[in-house]
This record gives sequence, C-alpha cells and structure tokens, in this order.
Amino acid sequence: MRPALEESDAIHYPVFVAGSPLGPLAGLEFAVKDVVDVADVPTSAGNDAWARTHEAARKHALVVQTLLDAGANLVGKAVCDELAFSIDGTNPHHGTPMNPAAPGHVPGGSSSGSASAVASGLCDFALGTDTGGSVRVPASYCGVFGLRPTWGVVPLDGVVPLAPSFDTVGWLARELDVMRRVANHLLPPIDAVEPYRQVVPVEEAFHLVDDVVAQALLAIVRDRWGQIVSPRRLGVDLREWAEVRRVMQTFETWQVHGDWAVRYLDTLGPGVRARMVACADTTRTQYDEARAWRDDACSRLSSSVDDGEVLCLPSTGGPPPSLNSSESVKAEQRSRTFALTGVAGMWGAPQLSVPACRVRGLPVGLGLLGRPGDDHRLLRLVDDADGESTVRHA
Repeated sequence: MRPALEESDAIHYPVFVAGSPLGPLAGLEFAVKDVVDVADVPTSAGNDAWARTHEAARKHALVVQTLLDAGANLVGKAVCDELAFSIDGTNPHHGTPMNPAAPGHVPGGSSSGSASAVASGLCDFALGTDTGGSVRVPASYCGVFGLRPTWGVVPLDGVVPLAPSFDTVGWLARELDVMRRVANHLLPPIDAVEPYRQVVPVEEAFHLVDDVVAQALLAIVRDRWGQIVSPRRLGVDLREWAEVRRVMQTFETWQVHGDWAVRYLDTLGPGVRARMVACADTTRTQYDEARAWRDDACSRLSSSVDDGEVLCLPSTGGPPPSLNSSESVKAEQRSRTFALTGVAGMWGAPQLSVPACRVRGLPVGLGLLGRPGDDHRLLRLVDDADGESTVRHA
C-alpha cells in the first residue's frame, strides 16, 4: 500500500485487496467511494452512525468484484458526503478532502474523496456514485475525467442507494485511456463504436454560467472538434428539469432512508439534516406528477437529438467555490449546477466531464452528454492528447 494513503484526507479506510495478477487491468490501483461495499470493511456512507447501525459487508459490491477479477488492486475507501446527499464535498465527521487542482476550494461532492484521491495521484482511478451530479461535479472541480454512465448499465448490488431512479456508479481518472480500460469491464460490450458527426452546444446551458466561462468552453469545443460553434436552443427550461428531478429524488430518498433518518437525525450535519427533513414533505401525488412530466420531457428530448449528435454544456455552474465562500454563494452555485446536471439524470443518459480549461486559475469541466447507451461513444470522442487550456481573466 502506498504510504501516502495512510495520511491522505481523501481516504477514510485504507485497505488493500489484490486483483487477479493476470487480469487486463493488472497494475492499476483504485479506490471506492464509501457507499460501495468492500468485504469485511464497514461502509459508513459518510456518517459514523450509519457504520455503527449496519453490519460490515460480507462480500464485495459486484462492481468491485468485477474490477478485482479484471486485475485492478483496491487500495481504499474514499471520503464522501453524508449519505451521498450533497455536491459540496464537505463532511462534518470525516473532514473535507483537499482539492489538489484548486487548494483552498471545495473538491465537489458527494464523491469528493474519490476525485481528490485521483487528482492527487493516490490511485489510477476511483469509483463514485452519481445521482444528481456527484461524479461530474468533483471531476470538474478537481480537473479530472468523470463519467456518469447510462442509468442501469452498471450494477448497484452492494451500493448504498440514495434515489434509485437516478443512482449510478461512475468512475474518475486522470487519463482517458484508464477511463476507457475501466469501461471495457464495467459497461456492456459493443461490436463497434460509431463516431459522432456533430458536437452541439446547448444554448440554455451556456446561459447559466458567466460569459468568461461560457466563452472559454465554447472555444474549447471549437478548437478540439474544429467547429464554428453555433449553440442550439433545445427549448428546455433547465431549472424546471432540476426542480422535477428534485421532487422525484426527495420522495425516493425518504422511502430509502426515512426510517433510519428519523432515528438518527441528530447524527447528520446541518446541511444534510435539513435536506433530509425536507424530503418528508414530498407527497406521492407530487412524485407521480413529476414522473409523468419527466417521461414526456425525455420523449421530446430524445426526438430532438439525432443519433449522430452529442450535446455539450458546462459540467458545473462555474469553477469551484472557495472553502470560505458564504453559504449564499455556494447555494447559488449549487442551483446553477443542478440545472446543468439534471438533464443526464432525468434522461438516464451518459455524461462525461472532461477537464477542459482554467478560468481565473481554477478548473472548469466540459460536459459531453450522449443519448442513453452512448457511453463508449463519449469515451472515444475525446482525444487523449487534448490538454487543459488556460483562460486568463483579471
């Protein structure tokens, strides 16, 4: 085990499990978000009371076993936000992992430790979960790749749920080749990868970020794919999508965790506690109405995006906020970010956050959003040779 793992604020449980020595992923090391089961190791879900009130897993989560069988070595369980119910990356019990790409700024959550461990070079890749953006946001903030796969393609056996209609297991890495190698074992195989014909910026999405961020990302699209960028209006109210997703998620979260939360509410940090309490107010009628809205909106979106097109949008509402930012600043960033991350979750579609550029010295990710099932195509769209661009602004 790497000595730094014992001292890292990104790793909650250092643990070494050797993978198959002859597997195709032999030589790679990975960490898992602490909502993913590892045999005989407590799963805390970011909260010590959860670990005390749940037995340690008797076997590895299916996704962990798959990676071990493929040869990768497990090196630890990473810090995460409580119950994976936040995107800031802070944890009142286990601390806030450092953002190696932007010291003094939030790492993003809830897969904060996974992103920090990857960005720090503690491991080659890390598993996270993404319900409302919890892989894509820390990937963007920490300047690494992060994939939210198509909903349902990666098994969730042995993973603590949050909202089953949206929960996915994704992964993060510094190198695109590693992202692809992991994909070959976690995603359904395909015979051939058809290239995209066009990268389409979503106009409504770029209006949600400030002009400096928008122009920097649009320049990246133009430079990488040789396009004269012409953003397209999809006729989508992204904040409305985010609100519908919130209604669905809060109802499902209360069904999953409500009984436990009632008993152990005082063990939760103030932010997650307030969100959990609010979940109890969402009614079944509101949930059913939200599901019907989602189904209709996704049908319309599917018909408006051609098979050869990939949508692009900012991964987050801007660069990572400072750890010392006011709650109002963080809340506004969360609001913009959830409006940007909501479409993939609602559509059940894959989205890859690509480390694109730096604005005012801070990392910003570009989100590539494909149709459901397009995971391999997204990972083939980006050339490994593409590096970060730097946009200087006073």
